[in-house]
Amino acid sequence: MSDSQICQFTVGVSTQADVKAALGNAQEYLGSTTWVYVCQQVAGMTVVHNDQIIFDFGSSGTLEDVTVLRQGTGSTPPPACAEGGI
Repeated sequence: MSDSQICQFTVGVSTQADVKAALGNAQEYLGSTTWVYVCQQVAGMTVVHNDQIIFDFGSSGTLEDVTVLRQGTGSTPPPACAEGGI
């Protein structure tokens, strides 16, 4: 998932509906308040990148936090979103 896809959301403003409309269904739902998106690229026997983007929502469905975990030989650091984004 690109940095711009992640940074388009705003804590306290973006909703579950906003995230679903932009990214589609999450690969895993940990209850109704935590969604996990997994993006992985494997070449041969090597994991080039394995990204996990975890969206935490409050009870009202508004975004409270986003955690970005990136691993693999071709991974990049998590994004430093500009003001307004996560």
